[in-house]
Amino acid sequence: MTVQCEGTADAPTGADHDRCLQAYLAQYPDGAERAHDHDIVHVRVRPSWLRYSDYRPGSFTVEETSLGH
Repeated sequence: MTVQCEGTADAPTGADHDRCLQAYLAQYPDGAERAHDHDIVHVRVRPSWLRYSDYRPGSFTVEETSLGH
């Protein structure tokens, strides 16, 4: 299985960082301690195009979408 993605990425700051961090911690509550490690950077990705592919036998699927931003 693969996912391909095109779009923009950045390291949010200020209120955007706080909002993104809260979304991350909602999914990964065990990440709270890591969130304060200065060697770790959280990157926000805003995809404009995605393709999901599953080439397993019996599961062949390719789905593609463009996202308007």
